[in-house]
Amino acid sequence: MSRDGISLQFTEDGFAILQMNNGQNRFNTPFLKSLNSALDDILKNSSCKALITTSTGHAFAGGAFFAMVHDYRVMRDDKGWICWNETHIKMRFPENLLEILRLKVPRCDALREAVIFGRRITAQEARQLDLIDVVAELSNLIPEAKKLATSALGKTGIDRNMLSVMKQDIYSRTVKSNL
Repeated sequence: MSRDGISLQFTEDGFAILQMNNGQNRFNTPFLKSLNSALDDILKNSSCKALITTSTGHAFAGGAFFAMVHDYRVMRDDKGWICWNETHIKMRFPENLLEILRLKVPRCDALREAVIFGRRITAQEARQLDLIDVVAELSNLIPEAKKLATSALGKTGIDRNMLSVMKQDIYSRTVKSNL
C-alpha cells in the first residue's frame, strides 16, 4: 500500500518494510498522518516480527531522530549522511529529543561531531562513532537489516507485547514527555 509518500509492504518472512519516498521526507502534517497510519497497520499485523524503515536521501534533523529511535541502523556505503543541523539553523532541541540523544548516542565524540557541530557524517564515520550498526551496499541494505533483526529476536523470537513493555520501561522519560 502507498499513501502520501509512505509505502508499506509486508513480506512473507514476517517483516514490514516501510519506505519513505516523498522527496526530502519533511515531517509535515500530511506526511506524519501517513506515517502514523502505516505504523498503526504494522501494529495490527500480528504476524509482523520486525519493522524495516528505508528512505531515499539523507537522515537530517527529524529524519536523524527517526533513525535513532529504531533499535538498529543500517546505512548505505556510498551515499547519504546522518546529521542534526539544528546548530546551523539556530534551533534548540526540546527536552524529549535531548533525552533520545542521551539514550541513543552515548559517545561524547559522536554527540560533538554530529549534533553540537552538526557535521554531515558519512556511513563509515557513523559506524566508527557507533551511530549506526552496519554499513552495506545499496543492494544489501534490506538483507542486512533482516539479518540484524533476526539475530536480535533469536531463534524463538520475542513476544511483541513484552518487547513493547520493556521499551516503555527503558524509555519511560522520553515516552512520557511525548504524551
